[in-house]
Amino acid sequence: MADLGGLHLDPDPAGTWQLRPVTAADQQFLFALHRAAMGPYVTAIFGWDEAVQLGFHDRWFQRQQQGGQAAWTWIIVADGDDVGVVQVHDEADHLYLSRIEVLPGWQGHGVGSGVIRALQALAHTRRRPVRLHVFDLNPARRLYERLGFRVIGQAEGRCLMQWPPEST
Repeated sequence: MADLGGLHLDPDPAGTWQLRPVTAADQQFLFALHRAAMGPYVTAIFGWDEAVQLGFHDRWFQRQQQGGQAAWTWIIVADGDDVGVVQVHDEADHLYLSRIEVLPGWQGHGVGSGVIRALQALAHTRRRPVRLHVFDLNPARRLYERLGFRVIGQAEGRCLMQWPPEST
């Protein structure tokens, strides 16, 4: 079980993946992961500027290390290798999935969907929805829809999605 400050995500019962807290040693891996997983979408929308992206990453990472965000961030581990990251904010009325990135070679193997299902199980026990933003052109949107997320807002090339949908 991953536990950071009271937010618990149970690992995959089949043992496909597990979570561990982010450490200072993960900084380079996390930037390489972000470039691999999100680079094509950032490039298509904004253009990839390595220095700008590295600056964003360094500021985000420093906030993680200093506890400057009310968020829980874990490395996703599969077959003993670091393959992704997940970050969840525990908001007053919902859980916010602010980041889930999986290395392209591990996408489509059930790792990301398994982590999201664990978050949905936690949200269900807390009787709170899960929200996230996704770029319109990111194919992960179809994954979120298959997992029961529905669009509740849209602006500037991104969708705000929520599970369970507001209509239920």
